[in-house]
Amino acid sequence: MHGGGFSWTNPVADDGFCSNFSNNNNILVVSLDYPKSPSYRFPTAIQALTDLVNAVLDDDSLPIDKSKVAIGGFSAGGNLACAVSQNKALQGRIKGLMAFYPPANFLPTTTDESMANPKGAGATLPQDQLSMFGWGYVKAGQDLRDPILSPVFALRESLPPKICIFGCELDLLCRQAEIMAEKMASCGPSERVGSDLAWERNGVKWEKILGEDHGTDRLETASELANSGAQLLISGLHLEPLK
Repeated sequence: MHGGGFSWTNPVADDGFCSNFSNNNNILVVSLDYPKSPSYRFPTAIQALTDLVNAVLDDDSLPIDKSKVAIGGFSAGGNLACAVSQNKALQGRIKGLMAFYPPANFLPTTTDESMANPKGAGATLPQDQLSMFGWGYVKAGQDLRDPILSPVFALRESLPPKICIFGCELDLLCRQAEIMAEKMASCGPSERVGSDLAWERNGVKWEKILGEDHGTDRLETASELANSGAQLLISGLHLEPLK
């Protein structure tokens, strides 16, 4: 699912990434579009995407192993992927979630989150743009702790068993995505394996991309990111490439 602040662009924006991801790993990728804000605010896009995902999974003409299905997206698309995967009609059908620098918490930024931002953070997506996108997507009076809107508040069992979240060091959304990963990873007995930048615990994987800002899939790191994500997905879901 593509990004664009819930308000613009389309699946074509991610054609390069998705083609690379699919061709290099022999994995079927279906790019989905959704209604845009401010004409269609939360939760319209989520409802539309849920219908599309169900339609894809019910399409017998597609070479899908329905026991090994993952969902993912970039930025706003990552948030939407988190939301759609919580839908009761899809729980059990989606085994993996991959979110690239998603907005995970629509509550106002805390002091701790602000202090975690390194110097130069927010150049690509500054706070005023984040606020504008939020205004266009969320109606006045909406509960900002709704886990469908802010997946950091989701119950672990409402999300797929395998979760992979990428963050970018210079992105203002990085810390909230990391907090979500840490929260979901804390549900279980396993100890964390890895480093502060890349770790795995209880079916959750987190990776922070140093020196990159929001939208790194559009930069020269796109190929590396796709391959890294594919390997995490394949190993996490025990996927077999399409024949």
